Amino acid sequence: MGIEAEINDSYRNIYKGQFTNINIPKKFMVKYNYIIKAIEQTLEQEELSKCLKYIEYKYVNSKGEEIIIEIAELKQRPSFQKRLLEAYNYQMADGWRVDAYEDQDTPIPVDNWKNCKMYVTKSGSTIAIRDDGDIISVCKNLKNIPSDNMKALMQFAVENGGTKLDSFDGNWGFYRACGFEPVSWIHFNEEYAPQGPNGWIRGKNLLEPIVFMKYTGKDSRLSPQDAIKEKKDFYENTVANTGEDAYDDAYALRDEQM
Repeated sequence: MGIEAEINDSYRNIYKGQFTNINIPKKFMVKYNYIIKAIEQTLEQEELSKCLKYIEYKYVNSKGEEIIIEIAELKQRPSFQKRLLEAYNYQMADGWRVDAYEDQDTPIPVDNWKNCKMYVTKSGSTIAIRDDGDIISVCKNLKNIPSDNMKALMQFAVENGGTKLDSFDGNWGFYRACGFEPVSWIHFNEEYAPQGPNGWIRGKNLLEPIVFMKYTGKDSRLSPQDAIKEKKDFYENTVANTGEDAYDDAYALRDEQM
């Protein structure tokens, strides 16, 4: 088989999801990369336009009430990025805590969800789970009323491999009620403050620490006053990770205690 025939055969295999490894001569690389990009965009558009296969997930709350949310898995990272940005656009005052942009106008790259299972609800909320169990991109879509029960979505994530997360401490009460416990933390660093249209604004938003949590399954519902006290005790009795590698160190410290 000639190299052009081999490349064309490779295009067909890639479109079918049958990825192959072939050596591409330099003179064919521009054409090859162009076709690969076109295939990726086609797959993305197909996923965005087709009827996703939603499953019903049943969650029973503390009152014994059954809550059902409909969830679909996305396979294409650009598709998930678009769904996250759509949900982000309907966030309100606390939306700055959602990590969706790397600067004011540029969404975080799709490689952020490499090796992730990515999910979207029928109401447009998003969640992703990295292959190490890290839960990311939790964003409630407020466009549709009633909106999703996010505790149900978190429990779904746990049942599908989610074991840990990190978040600004304004979400402390929610994640504690979802069965996560704090292990390590770092101070707020304005250099890495969330960006984007709903990003963190100096003088408007708080300098919230980032807390690294692990899932224990202990449902700890806290009143606002109790949450404040628990956070105060945690920060007083747990030394923050600091320095250039503070985030990575706190991440590793949390993982060591899982």
